[in-house]
Amino acid sequence: MHKVIMATSTPNTEYVCTLSEARIKQAEEELNEKPQWRSRDIQALRDMVLKKPELKIRTDDAFLLRFLRAKKFDYDRAFNLLVRHYEMKADEKNKSLFSNLRPASVKHVLEAGVTGVLPHRDKLGRRVIMFRPGRWDPSKYPIDDIFRTNFLTLTTLLEDCFPMRFKGIHYLNEPAVFDYIFAIMKPFLKEKILSRVHFHGNKYHELKEYIDEEHLPSDYGGQGPPFSNEDWMKTLMDSDSHFDSEAKYGLVKSTGKSETSKETTVDCLAGSYRKLDIE
Repeated sequence: MHKVIMATSTPNTEYVCTLSEARIKQAEEELNEKPQWRSRDIQALRDMVLKKPELKIRTDDAFLLRFLRAKKFDYDRAFNLLVRHYEMKADEKNKSLFSNLRPASVKHVLEAGVTGVLPHRDKLGRRVIMFRPGRWDPSKYPIDDIFRTNFLTLTTLLEDCFPMRFKGIHYLNEPAVFDYIFAIMKPFLKEKILSRVHFHGNKYHELKEYIDEEHLPSDYGGQGPPFSNEDWMKTLMDSDSHFDSEAKYGLVKSTGKSETSKETTVDCLAGSYRKLDIE
C-alpha cells in the first residue's frame, strides 16, 4: 500500500528576474519566455503538479521555471519532463546513482580534477564546463561516481537564473578512431547538432575563437592561469546541505512503467537539456 502525499507545500516564492535586457530578449526568441506571461505560465505548470498526488516535489517558481524553459514553455512537455525526471530518480536501476547524492560523496572525483567549470564565460556569455576523463583512474572508483559528479555540477549551474542549454561541445586530444566513429554517426544527426560538435585534436589555438584568450587556461593555449577546479570544488562543497534538502523530494508512487537508463537520466537532468538533441 502506497502512502499518498500531495505536492509539497514549498512556498511559491515569486521568481525575481535578474536577466539583462539582452538575455530577456534571447529567452523570448529562443524559449518563448515572455516576461508578461511568465507568472501565468509557471502557475499553469504548478496546477498540473498539484493535481498529481503521487508527486512530492518543489513547486516554487524558480524550480518549475527550469522545466518550462527546457521545453520552450510548452506546459504538457514541461510536465512530462518533470515527471520523467522523478521517475528516473525513483527507478531501482538508478538507486546507486542517487543514493547519498551530495558533493561530499564525490570529493575524490573533484580532487582528481575530472570535472570543473571555468571561472569566466565564453565570448557569448555561456558557462564552460571542463570534463577530463583522462584524469579518471578506473581502479580507484566506478564510472557511476563520474556520472554523479557531472550531475551535481550541472544541477548546481542550474541555480543560475538563465537555463542551461548545450550550445557547443568541444573535443580535445580525441583518438583517431573517434573521427571514424563520428563519420559513421553523422548521417543520423541533425544539422543543428552537427554545427555544435567540434573536434580540435591538439589544435588548442582553435579554442580562442570561442573563449577570450585571457580567460583560456594556459595549458589549453590561452593566457589565463593553468586550469584548476579548486574554486568549483569549493562551490560544490558549500552547497552540500542544499542537496540534502533536495533528497526529501520525489515520486511517492509510480505513475506507470518507466524504463530509464543513464541516457534517460541525461534527458531528465533537472529539466536542463536533452543529450545532444537540443531544441
